[in-house]
This record gives sequence, C-alpha cells and structure tokens, in this order.
Amino acid sequence: KAITFVPFDRNSGLVDRNDIFKNLDRVLAPPRNRSAAVWGLGGCGKTQIALEYAYRCQEKTSCSIFWVHADSEARFTQDYSDLAKIAALPPDLKGQDLLSAVKQWIEHQTNWLLILDNADDTRIFKRSFSGPREHEAHNLELLRFVPKAQTGTVIWTSRDGSILGSIVGVQQSVEVGPMSVLEAQDLFQRLSGISDTRPSEIEALLDLLENFPLAIAQAAAYIRKTKVSIQQYLDSFHESESRQSSLLSQEFQDVYRSEVPNSVMRTWRISMKQIAEESPCSERILNTVAFFDNKGLPFELVKAAAGPPFSEDEILLAASRLCEFSFFQVRRAVGEGLPTYEQHRLIHLATRRALNEAQTSSFSGDALYIIGGLFPAGTHETWSDCTLYLPHALKAATWKEAEEYKDRVLLLFTRIGMYYWEQGRSNEAERLDVEVLELQKEVLGAKHPDTIMAMANLASTWWQQGRSDEAERLDVEVLELQKEVLGAKHPDTIMAMANLASTWRQQGRFDKAERLEVQVLKLQKEVLGAKHPGTITTMANLASTWWQQGRSDEAERLQVEVVGLQKEVLGAKHPDTVLAIAIL
Repeated sequence: KAITFVPFDRNSGLVDRNDIFKNLDRVLAPPRNRSAAVWGLGGCGKTQIALEYAYRCQEKTSCSIFWVHADSEARFTQDYSDLAKIAALPPDLKGQDLLSAVKQWIEHQTNWLLILDNADDTRIFKRSFSGPREHEAHNLELLRFVPKAQTGTVIWTSRDGSILGSIVGVQQSVEVGPMSVLEAQDLFQRLSGISDTRPSEIEALLDLLENFPLAIAQAAAYIRKTKVSIQQYLDSFHESESRQSSLLSQEFQDVYRSEVPNSVMRTWRISMKQIAEESPCSERILNTVAFFDNKGLPFELVKAAAGPPFSEDEILLAASRLCEFSFFQVRRAVGEGLPTYEQHRLIHLATRRALNEAQTSSFSGDALYIIGGLFPAGTHETWSDCTLYLPHALKAATWKEAEEYKDRVLLLFTRIGMYYWEQGRSNEAERLDVEVLELQKEVLGAKHPDTIMAMANLASTWWQQGRSDEAERLDVEVLELQKEVLGAKHPDTIMAMANLASTWRQQGRFDKAERLEVQVLKLQKEVLGAKHPGTITTMANLASTWWQQGRSDEAERLQVEVVGLQKEVLGAKHPDTVLAIAIL
C-alpha cells in the first residue's frame, strides 16, 4: 500500500501552472537521472508546485510520497525520525545510524517520490569549498542520507540556484518565476473572492505586484479581510514607499505555508540575510544598486557598486550569486561585452526597506557618488553612455537623505543638464539648471566660480528656448561677476562674452554682436589658441553675424576657414563639422 507522508492536503484551489508541470515531467522522464530541483525566488510557489506534482504522481502511479523539510539539519532529522516510526525501524536507532536506516528503507520501496522542501542552504547537504566555513565542523553533509534508486524520484525545492551543478544536474531543474497574466488573475480572483470588478483595476494591481504569487495572495487576503476595493488598495499602494512596504509586510493565514513567513518582505529578507553571511561583495552590490533604476544595470555600474577591494572575477561571481537567488536577472554578454543585469521592482523595494536609516543614507550616498563619477560630460561623443546611465542618475538623485547629497548631486545635475542642452531638450535642462543654481548659491555662495557657471548654463538654456531677453539679463550679470572674480582674460570670462554676443545676435542686434565677437575672437586666439574648439565656434558665430549683416563674401571666407579647422580638429563626421558644411 502506498504511504503518504505529507504535511499538507492537496490544494483544491491551486492555479494550474501547466508549463511548469510539463517541464518537470520532461526533466524527470527516463532515461534521465530521477532527481530534479524546482528553484526560484521565495514566494513564487515552489512548494505548491511540488505538492501538486506529488499528488498527481500518486494519482497516476500509486507511488508513496515522502515529504521532508530540508531547511535545517534539525527538521530534516526530525522528519526522518518520524519516518523511522512509520517504517517500524528499531527505536534505539539514533543520529547517523537512524538517517542511514531511513535512507535504505526508502530505497527498498518499489515506487516512491521524495520531496526535499526548502533546501535553501545547500551547505547542510554538501560541503562548500568556497565562502564562510562556520559550522562546517558539525556539518553532517546530509546528501549522504538522501535515497538513490531507480525505483524512486527526488524533487528538491530551493531558493538557491547554486543547487544546480552541486546537488542536481544543471539540466535537471525547473526555474519558477512570476505567474503569467492569466494565472495571476485567476489566483487573485480565487483568493479575494472578487470577480465583478473592472479588468483594468486587476491588471493595474497585478502589474504593481509583478505577478508574484505570494504578493498576490497577500493583497487578496488584505482586500478580502478589510473589505477595501481594489482601487482603494491601489491608492494606498501609491501613497509612499513606506506604505507599499507596510502592505507587503502584512502576514496572513495560509495552511500551505507552515513555519515560514507569509509576507514577501519577510520572505526575501531571509535570503538577503543568507547572502550577507556568505558574500560581503554580493551584499554590497545588492544594497547599493537598490538606489539605481532596476532595469538595464551595466556591469560597470555593478562593479562600481561593489567597490575597489574586489576584483572583476570576484564581482562577476558575486553578481552570479545574486542571480542564483533570483535577486538579479542577467542578460548574457555579447561579443567582448560584459553582462547587463535587471531586478524585479519589488526586490528593489524590499532591499531598501531592509536597511536602517544610517545604512540608507550611506548606500544612497554611495550610489549618488558612483553615478556622478560614471555619468559623462554630455557632449555628442558620450551620448550613448549618457543614455545608458541616465535612468540610474535620475533615480539616484531622488534620494535626498543620501550622505553628502547636496555636494554629490551638483556635479551629476550639471552633467545631465549639459546632456539635455546638447540634445536640445531645453525644458528638462532648465529644470536641472534652476535646481543646480539654487544649490550652488546655498552650498558655495553667490560669487563662487561654480555658481557663476551655473548661472551661465541657465542663461544658455534660456537662449536655446528663445527667451533672449531673460538670457541677456543673466548673461550681463554673469559677465560682470566673471570679470570681478576671475579676471578679464579668464577662459570662463571670455566664454561669458561669447554667450552675450550670441544672445544679441539672436535678438537681431548684429552690430553689437559683431563688435563683441571680434573682441572674443582676439582674446580666444591669445588665451586658448587658434585651433581650440571654442575659438572655432566664435569664428563660426562671427561668420553668421556677417552673413546677417549682408557681408556675404567676408562670411563665406570665414566659414570656409571654419570648415577646414572643424575637419582637422573634430573630424569630418562630427555634428559641428556637418553643421558648418551645411551653413556654408
């Protein structure tokens, strides 16, 4: 007669995740090794899948089912002790003798399925020769006591992807991730008891919860218990990050989750704690990138998050450890490039909420410092890198509790503003320019060179927007301050003169613009040199002014000279060169 040693009844309300069951059948089909791992992020439904698979197998083949908790040596041993009683083994068996006897008894059954549930710390089954060595002196290496026989099947469930290759074959696995949209909708409706609501509300809720089964179960239980509407729950969720954390920390009763947390926040913190114990590098990466955008994390950003003590190989291995815990998803590198990573948004949230106030300030400050160093100057040749880093820069700048926020955000905003200006995104540039100027005045004072430069950047943005009167007033103020603080021949003072001339030209005041441009050109040749990009730009501006004055012959000669210099200094395909040719 088949034995059923399982702590849970069959779940009649289970959502059928058919693709996962098909994959499990495939990896366990003969002549393959009859051992497989169902692995993935905590709260994705691994235990439920293993439970349903076990009952289906018993239904089809009349096999015995043995369910053993694998989250600790103590619980593993306790379940084996209970099995020893079922097997009527001698009551005086203890320790390793008992474990060996139960293993042999299972192996002698004719048709069996063993579920080793929550094998999240694989070190208790097999010694690791890397990482911390604490507790290994007492490690029984429980893998020795896991049955091996062609008459049975072993299914492991684990949050730790390193189980692949160490305990089961790399191909002997099924990864469990978030549900499909239809599966998630089915689960929510079953658990909430709501079926007569607008589909758009359910879709919005499930999108926020990223289709994670445990998060859906939490939300459904909260809505069912409190009788709030889905829209009210959504409104609460959008209130603040603290409110989101509170909602996702709510415990609820679930007969199929015994002795484990029933909230995604607490569930994921268990894995975070294990990562922290195993790998300081992984922990530092996880805590720092939580303050960047969760999509498109280039390896350079991850490397910077780890910090200088770690080598590139150590960082790649640390990132792969985060992938094994499903805290990172990796996009395989192409060619000579390095991998790019992503995170689930809720993992991002859970990581931040696990930090205390001091840690939040420190890690968000690190993130701001890192992105400030990586974000390029914003000029044309850096645009691809600017595009890559922009989402992370904007996200890092939102954490105003960051350590040394005002000092660190100034450089970053200045560079982003220049990138926006270069791309002609003047409205976005203006918002940053105004914020930078206010911060510079507060931190450095009104006459600091960096504050004056911030004023000049704002004037340039207004010029780009066609707001020439406002630009002129600020240009005049900048020029007076530059002369006072830096001197008449300082490059920044000369640039301020050039900017004022450009504003006058935009206003149609060509005679005033010409006189100032001639003065600027003379100073730039003296101070910067004839082939400096700034000097060439002034030559182009003067040619444009002459053309506006109807002095087309002089304008043509100067523009020909500009094109030749642009090709020599910047290259034939540089946007400034192409523009100079088009003007000619």
